[in-house]
Amino acid sequence: MINTPSLFTLAFLPAVAFALTASAADTVTALKVPNAPDLAAGAADPTWAKAQALSVPLASGTNFKDGKTTATIRALHAGDMLYMLVQYDDATESVRRSPYQKQPDGSWKKISDPDDKGGDNNKFYEDKFALIWNIGNSIKGFSQMGCMAACHMGEPGKPYGNKYTASEGELGDIWHMKSIRTGYIGQVDDQYLDHTRYDKDKAPEAGRKSDSKTGGGYTDIKLVNGKPVHAQERYAGKQGRHLLSEGGGQGSLR
Repeated sequence: MINTPSLFTLAFLPAVAFALTASAADTVTALKVPNAPDLAAGAADPTWAKAQALSVPLASGTNFKDGKTTATIRALHAGDMLYMLVQYDDATESVRRSPYQKQPDGSWKKISDPDDKGGDNNKFYEDKFALIWNIGNSIKGFSQMGCMAACHMGEPGKPYGNKYTASEGELGDIWHMKSIRTGYIGQVDDQYLDHTRYDKDKAPEAGRKSDSKTGGGYTDIKLVNGKPVHAQERYAGKQGRHLLSEGGGQGSLR
């Protein structure tokens, strides 16, 4: 078995639901199994029932009942592969990420959240969650505070604050699941967390960074001559597999 200290940060739409506390008891135990679980079967694979579940209460989220929900995490490992099953209560499946809508006059309009103050679209977005791993135990207070060791609420410029570590050298590895952009094809964004402070022009994401791409990725669909450009048109003549999410409002080049 592998014992993995856990920090679990769940983002439902862009709003973040935070783990209330972190302690030594918040440990995910990855059960060693001879074969990988059946990923197509999802949670229905009986192998998952053998793994101990860690329950994580979450609060201060948007679009949850009373702003709260509970997540459970199970983990398995086979060979050099780690498999994690993350489940949480969610009243809706959000698949319309900033979609375009054709207007009565034939024009196209990107639908947006009228209450969006900048980076907090809570009505037209996708389900997301993230796992943050403390690299080399470098983030001070991580074991006691979890995500809150790097979350800074109420800072100007961002309705939901910013994420960064306290000092240079404090680093976290982020696995960011974006259900519509990459999750539905079994991929997550590989990101990391450092001490960079928010700057509107130089560091709009503060300490949250994306790893360098060696392939794949996604890009939002743009309006060209008043019409959304489909993936097959945008990437005509380019190598790769072209994907278009009809409900989500973005194209991807793989």
